[in-house]
Amino acid sequence: AALDLLAHLVEKSLVTTDAFDVDGSPRYRLLETARAYALEQLSAEGETRALLRRHAQALYDLLLPSYEDFRAFNAPLWETVGAELDNVRSAHDWAMRPEGDRALGSALLSISARVWLVNGLLLEGLERCLRQLKEPMAPEVEARLQWTVARLGAKESRADCLAAARRAAELFRQLGDPLSEGEALLLLVLNGARR
Repeated sequence: AALDLLAHLVEKSLVTTDAFDVDGSPRYRLLETARAYALEQLSAEGETRALLRRHAQALYDLLLPSYEDFRAFNAPLWETVGAELDNVRSAHDWAMRPEGDRALGSALLSISARVWLVNGLLLEGLERCLRQLKEPMAPEVEARLQWTVARLGAKESRADCLAAARRAAELFRQLGDPLSEGEALLLLVLNGARR
């Protein structure tokens, strides 16, 4: 039913396909006028928060495999994740608003390293992650977020990235995750070697 509705919207020129994922499946986008109208209708029905939260959660679910499989070079996965840059930005911006979900924003950024790397936007990702670290969060989310800061800053000579690698290793040790602890220690060496 969802595919039929989507096809109907494409036929009516309310939705466009302007890009394709690596696997050849189309990426759909609402036209700006249709998007503005849809957002107005959602707001009138009081459903904006629920929809934006589902959007952020869907992105989290999409990015999680790229974080969990960071060690493997999977070009199709990298390209798919890289195409989500604007979605990550908008989901994170929403999460940080008063009506947003800061915990989900932290979780989303904690697994976003590949998005910033693929798009060559390490500084933007780093700045967002460093700001996010000021928020309260669960230890496992903080560990991943500290790792992401250390990973994005691995080619820089920054004290905050070195501290992030150290903190990530400490947290992963406390969480009983020796593989992630080892990766964080490697990032500690990489960050420390550039100082």
